[in-house]
Amino acid sequence: MKSGSQSEITLQMRSALQTSESDLYKFTNLEPSLSYDRYGADSRLTVRAYYDMFSYSDLKLRSYNRAVLQLTGRSRSGSTTSRWNLSAMSKAYPDNKSASYIQMQGGYNRTRNGRLGMHFTPSFTTNLFTENSENSFTDLRLDLGTTTKAFFSSLSSFFRLWHSPGDPDAQNAVVKPCVLDVYGRLGLNLKYIKIGPTFGLHALFSSEKGVEFFQRDGNLIRIGGIVEGNIPFPSGIYLTLRGTYQYGFVYNNEIDIDVNTGDITTGDLLMRHPTTFQIRSTLRVPLMTNLVLLGRVNYYRIATDMDEKLSIRPITKNTRFTALAGISYRFN
Repeated sequence: MKSGSQSEITLQMRSALQTSESDLYKFTNLEPSLSYDRYGADSRLTVRAYYDMFSYSDLKLRSYNRAVLQLTGRSRSGSTTSRWNLSAMSKAYPDNKSASYIQMQGGYNRTRNGRLGMHFTPSFTTNLFTENSENSFTDLRLDLGTTTKAFFSSLSSFFRLWHSPGDPDAQNAVVKPCVLDVYGRLGLNLKYIKIGPTFGLHALFSSEKGVEFFQRDGNLIRIGGIVEGNIPFPSGIYLTLRGTYQYGFVYNNEIDIDVNTGDITTGDLLMRHPTTFQIRSTLRVPLMTNLVLLGRVNYYRIATDMDEKLSIRPITKNTRFTALAGISYRFN
């Protein structure tokens, strides 16, 4: 329904009644929704509310009701586009209340195309469990990057925070660690090739006694390099190339397994240095109109630096090489 020269209201109803000999496929589904859109030459705003209900007659624990309110917006100015979104959701399991939760999400994205390319995208997700508050958490993400005629850079990060991680002073305490993941790269942006160093981090953080802040099982740092190329040749021949190398610093506890009982005892904390090398390339050779000869080569090698102190049957390396060739014909 048109509510103005630049706005409209949409009402939608979807429903399904399904039966089957399998209880998993015997349900009733109901999905009404209402949305309002306001738009201009370079902008748009949408408000949407919808309800989603699944009722399983013989699998009560799977039945749920979900109510969602969403706001999204978009605007454009020259080569720069901005988008944002906010939403709130309540998902309730009438016969499985421990799984019910409230979720809030939000994000922003700003991109610019052209010689001075840029992207900036922060976002968050919060899950609040109404019956099990100790499982509530918040996820934070940030992705950003820039590209100029001479340089490029990008960063991706993720952080999970537990609202109730646990009491580190309690007897036999189990503390849920916060999680941090970071991956970044930067380098030179040459005519047809990008080349530069990379950095990666995966870390668990918690405050229980006897555990170091960073030196703990599973935490790691990776350093390496990357090369990417899109190289044209005469006669329309085109080569795409991507290669990466990474050297790791990984903390792992020694393990000792009782062969009679299967009990695992952890020992000293050690550091191992895995390495990864990977290369992928694709070659396109035009033969005639709409007919292209394709060749593809993939290779990777992983050296884990594992031994019997860290694993029952350690895999020390893993390699793979594939070569493919074929012809592509495009009709119309």
